[in-house]
Amino acid sequence: MEDPRALKAANGLSTGGVDSGGSIEVYPTVATARARTAYLRQISSAVPFGDGYDYLADTAILRLSRYLTPAQARTYEAAFSTAVAGH
Repeated sequence: MEDPRALKAANGLSTGGVDSGGSIEVYPTVATARARTAYLRQISSAVPFGDGYDYLADTAILRLSRYLTPAQARTYEAAFSTAVAGH
């Protein structure tokens, strides 16, 4: 997905990936999703400013652009958590 706020913060440079807004990754098991989340956190810690926001819920991971503000990311995370809990 693209979020115009992320694109604006990135000076309009759309990479077509998470930096443009975000994505949701879904895995067959909770263990697989947790392993992916651990890997993402490992990568994020190696990047000076992090690579964005990653939220785990059940077998899904919400990945958001580093160009979103923490408040914008929390809004997405709340909707994501509600959607996954209701599924």
